[in-house]
Amino acid sequence: MDRVLSSWEEAPDVLREFLDDLFALCTDVQLTDKVVTLWPAIGRRVLASSLCSNARDVRFRDAVTDSLGLLVFADRFGITKWKVRVWPPVRRLVGWIDEWCRTVGHFPTCYAKLVQLLSTIGFELMPDYGVDWLSDCAARVESFGELMEETRLGQPLAELLRKTWEAYRLEIGTITGRRNKFIRLVDQLAALGEPVAVALQSDVR
Repeated sequence: MDRVLSSWEEAPDVLREFLDDLFALCTDVQLTDKVVTLWPAIGRRVLASSLCSNARDVRFRDAVTDSLGLLVFADRFGITKWKVRVWPPVRRLVGWIDEWCRTVGHFPTCYAKLVQLLSTIGFELMPDYGVDWLSDCAARVESFGELMEETRLGQPLAELLRKTWEAYRLEIGTITGRRNKFIRLVDQLAALGEPVAVALQSDVR
């Protein structure tokens, strides 16, 4: 692992393949403790790189983006089917995911990975953490509309919010700050003409 991390900036493809292999083992319950320890350790080494300081940098290549997605359990093609409904490590990794969001979550490609995580194995985090992550990361971009246009996330994000409201409306509705963030996301999507968000607007108020 040290060999991969010490030279990953020169060979980001190697890091991506390394994380791909680890990601394939994540649903093995016997690996839970190792994943919880290993993932943040790897991730912090990657986030400390200047390559992750500017998503517009020409060096911010696909391999880097893919690796950043894998570090929050979002595979590069978005086709992995989790074999479990609940994955125990995800709650123990909230601190790491929060750190990732604060560092790169506002970059368009990374925001897409965050939505992917929260739409899959991280869905259970939506009421306690996910709404805040989505809202806070989106608040750091210059234009929410451009973010949605660039990532084509309008419909997937609206669907995620709809499912979240159906499953966790009581939890979200009782915390004023979080409810306001949720409503703001819905309103922003509705303003872009996203039908699911438009339909959801009347329900969340």
